Amino acid sequence: MLAVAASSVIAALALLRLSVADVADWYVEVPPGLIDRWLDPTLSAILSLLLGVAGIAVSLRAYAAEHGGTRARAGTRLAAAVLACGTILLAPGGVIPAAGYVFAFVTVALVISAVVLLTVRHPLIGIAVTAVVVVIVATGAHLLDAGSFVPRFVVALGEQLPFIGTTAAYLIVAAALVLWAIGSARPPYGRFAAFVLRRRTWITVLAAACALPYTIARASWLTPWPLFGGSAELFAREPAMLPTGLLLGAAMLTGGVLTLGLILPWGERFSPWLAVIGGRPVPVGLAVIPAVVVAVLFFANGLEFLLTGLENMGREGLPFLEIVLLFPFWLWGPLLALAAWGYAMHRATQPIAPSRPHGREARKSRKVDADRDRERRLAELDALEDREPRPLR
Repeated sequence: MLAVAASSVIAALALLRLSVADVADWYVEVPPGLIDRWLDPTLSAILSLLLGVAGIAVSLRAYAAEHGGTRARAGTRLAAAVLACGTILLAPGGVIPAAGYVFAFVTVALVISAVVLLTVRHPLIGIAVTAVVVVIVATGAHLLDAGSFVPRFVVALGEQLPFIGTTAAYLIVAAALVLWAIGSARPPYGRFAAFVLRRRTWITVLAAACALPYTIARASWLTPWPLFGGSAELFAREPAMLPTGLLLGAAMLTGGVLTLGLILPWGERFSPWLAVIGGRPVPVGLAVIPAVVVAVLFFANGLEFLLTGLENMGREGLPFLEIVLLFPFWLWGPLLALAAWGYAMHRATQPIAPSRPHGREARKSRKVDADRDRERRLAELDALEDREPRPLR
């Protein structure tokens, strides 16, 4: 139903582009999609209208199949996959930079939440980790001049919200259709699905490795040999440049680590070091849905990066090979989608074993077991004492 709503937004916006001149003029400022570079604006609007209508129809068909308790036909899933690809091709671009900054702030929020849960479960360790995090955050805030950086970022993000919202409608349709196409993850599997399930570890490792080039380039800014446009003169002239780059590098590294969670134990069960949720199974949707959404975003904008690099070959700017290596979203996106699919199939076929208690719960459990064992032995002794003695021969 989310795909139905987003498809309706795409269709309504396309109608406005075809009928209202002001909307058509505004849409010219929207960063072009992959095939919008070669399409007439009117033809692009017509294709978006057809895509929105098709998205509504396919999504309603998928909804009926799910709630009717029947397995959707292969043709419907193929139509969903084709429609998702068409949506990616027509989706406006220019979202990766804003998404990178937003994810950087989300990373900070996730770290703070994990530290809080750790402190509740293990106060001493949590206080030590909190002190380290506070020092890092305070240093970064000072270098970034957070008092002026945050308002400027919020204002810039607000100016981009109409464009981001337009792109989001397309990406929601694509991600929702991909999720539905792979969502059941229940056997029987076809050959390709079985291959993904068998090779999901290697696929996930390759996907996570896509974060390394950009992370290494940003980490080099801490050395005397900074890569990717960094220099001591630039950092002296723009003090906020260094912490901003390091923050983006940390966000990329976090994305790689989270990708590895699709094959590591903490991706199936929350770490016992965390309070409240520690030891509980990770909901499948909590891992698969964000992974597929990010995969669609990466794939769409990764292709955009490739086209931009090809168009700028021979001009000033980053060389094409540098773009391909530093921003391998074109590869990370498909691999991440396959890794999420393999994770979903693995969780559907391999139930999680019951968790063993840790820490305070483990000590309490051992005490309860010892008390039960002692009571059992006392009961056995009482039974022996009450038993009548046998006559001597």
